[in-house]
Amino acid sequence: MSTKPWSRTFSQISPKHNSPQLTELKHIFPASPPLRWLAPSNPQAQQVPPPSTIPILQPSATITIPITKSIPSTSTNPTKMFSRKIASSSSASSSSSSTRRLIQFFDPTIKGPDARGRTLDQILAWSDAQLERQHDYIQTVFPLPEESVFAFEVPVVDEDAMLAFRRSPELRRSVLRALRRMGAFYGFDVVEEEKGEGEGLLEGGGGGGGHNATDAAVNANANANANAHVGGSGSGNGSADADIDGSQLSITPRPDQDCEAGFKRWVTRMDHNHLRITRIIRSLRVLGLAPAARAFYAALMDVYQDRGTVGRTTIGFWTRAIENPLRIAPDGTDVPWLDKY
Repeated sequence: MSTKPWSRTFSQISPKHNSPQLTELKHIFPASPPLRWLAPSNPQAQQVPPPSTIPILQPSATITIPITKSIPSTSTNPTKMFSRKIASSSSASSSSSSTRRLIQFFDPTIKGPDARGRTLDQILAWSDAQLERQHDYIQTVFPLPEESVFAFEVPVVDEDAMLAFRRSPELRRSVLRALRRMGAFYGFDVVEEEKGEGEGLLEGGGGGGGHNATDAAVNANANANANAHVGGSGSGNGSADADIDGSQLSITPRPDQDCEAGFKRWVTRMDHNHLRITRIIRSLRVLGLAPAARAFYAALMDVYQDRGTVGRTTIGFWTRAIENPLRIAPDGTDVPWLDKY
């Protein structure tokens, strides 16, 4: 560790130099009209001379400001300086509150708001243009065990929240609604096809009668392990299927015009939507919808193999999101409590 003084000469803003700093000062403090101010002891307005008449230090004048804060040595690992916070597996009160907020947001009965007062229904009803330009909803609609570096107020998935989703078909159905909307946004139709009479997409292990999904999920035994059935395969034509709880989830490209409009948002070398897609894949796996995650990934890969426009780095993140052990995020962040899942 080392300390280092910092100095700067005012020659950088001297009238003798046509510097960007001087140009900016002239823009902020135009010479005309003169500024006005009221002196505390004089109710009459005083005229302040324009900046051009205010004396400026000579070019040789130097101000030295010592900085006491230590500057990290070059040996410091920069990735450690910005390490991501991860959710705990404990059931502390703050964690319980965060879990309840997250579950209430997806609960189809309660329809709780996110940190900005928006419900899931409201967000999913947005136009494609609004989904594109808004950047603070995807973190709640597809939550992760890792804290977002862009939205610190968003609840993260702890162990209780994860088990709540895996035990509640109502909560998982809400997540699938979000996948259906974002799938359309990216140029895909996400269709649920029931296999048999009375067999819903998310049959099995739910809340008790007379209770909403939040009560049933939060009161569930946090030590229970709900294992998701993993399946799904690509069909080679931009579509993919997944067998989820006895029902078929099909992801296929939309009709040509809608398909191309959606593909333009991610079939490109670099785009912020690539980060969103990584999040969607991992979130589906964490919340107990691994088959849907694999079907979505397979549909993306079919399009990529046909068009080959997306960068290899992005493909690597998507692949790690679907293939890494659940405890290892695509960026390498380790979430130890996920090891047993």
